[in-house]
Amino acid sequence: MTKAHRRTPLGQHFLRDVRYAHKAVDAAALRATDTVLELGPGEGILTRLLAPKVARLVCIEIDPALAQTVDATAIPNLTMPPGDAVQG
Repeated sequence: MTKAHRRTPLGQHFLRDVRYAHKAVDAAALRATDTVLELGPGEGILTRLLAPKVARLVCIEIDPALAQTVDATAIPNLTMPPGDAVQG
């Protein structure tokens, strides 16, 4: 399995290897009271690992098709405002 996959229209790169996602989340040393902002959740690999560890998770995804891949209704502490985090 590759670590990342590239989607060229917006220059995105996706983390696909769950082993690396776990390492990233573990390295963050998150607390149950933390609020985390995830920019570009893509297919939601990190999102699904982050959500159970924090009080609140906010994900901003520019690509509407990708935003639909993360089922925000299934993750009660997740907020996904639409838009571009860079442009505001």
